[in-house]
Amino acid sequence: MEELATAEISASRDDLLVNGFLPRLYDASLRPGEFYSAYFATYVERDLRQLINVRDLSRFEAFMRLLAGRVGRLINLSALSNHVAVTSTTLGDWLSALEASFLVLRVTPYHENLGKRLVKTPKLYFTEPGLLAWHPQIETPARRRVTRFSAIFMKISLSSRRSRRPTIAASK
Repeated sequence: MEELATAEISASRDDLLVNGFLPRLYDASLRPGEFYSAYFATYVERDLRQLINVRDLSRFEAFMRLLAGRVGRLINLSALSNHVAVTSTTLGDWLSALEASFLVLRVTPYHENLGKRLVKTPKLYFTEPGLLAWHPQIETPARRRVTRFSAIFMKISLSSRRSRRPTIAASK
């Protein structure tokens, strides 16, 4: 958001949450729906095919839309596999590829007991709010009001915390 202010780009909170933060969208004054549609197609055609072999692109897109609808919730790949009609192992591979390409983020719950931390179910967040809003096709103000903005806010909060996290230099 600081970059947008530096570039003297102003937008309302709702517009920022739905349009996202990718610079190209603002530089060329593109429509978010068209932009994210092309972005997703390029991602699937180039990057995803290098990471994993997706045989049925329509099922992968259905998986992405289901993930967008479940952002900020616990991830249950077994339940999702019934909706997408692929195995939960395949969905796990797809989810790992999405994480490797930094499109989604799994957040494991904190618990004082390390064992519980390792076995508790993580929650899922998209790293780009515009892509998250595009998947359920949220482009109009009426649809924005219905959207779960709390999950998008949480994602932005997580991103800012992760970027401000102190790094520890490796000792030699």
